[in-house]
Amino acid sequence: MANFSSGRLTADHVQQLLEQLSETCPPADFSGLYQRAMELYCIVKAGGVAVQIETAEALLKRETAELSAELTALPIDAHPGQAAALKQDILDLRQSIQWRIRYLQQFLPEEEAAVQSAIAALDCCLTREPFYPN
Repeated sequence: MANFSSGRLTADHVQQLLEQLSETCPPADFSGLYQRAMELYCIVKAGGVAVQIETAEALLKRETAELSAELTALPIDAHPGQAAALKQDILDLRQSIQWRIRYLQQFLPEEEAAVQSAIAALDCCLTREPFYPN
């Protein structure tokens, strides 16, 4: 049985994961590299690390602009709590999206490539459909 308890993903790890998934899903060891592989699987299915970072950055820009415009448009006699709440929303948004970007950046390109190269087999294992490699 493969040990997926820690470390970075390699193509060999992904192959071991596929072998174990063919026997039981989820694998007996539901931690470490298995969890990392499943996180990367979801990221790859959603376009990959670069696409997800671009999407997060675009969201930050768009939402910050909207909140800033709302803050600027507040009437002079608006309740002081409204401005404070909008400023807090902007801060929270920045922190949240910056966390997401840091999270995405911690995946190595080699890990993403290992999962990407096995995406069809992973799809089949996770959906229990037969996989016929080329």
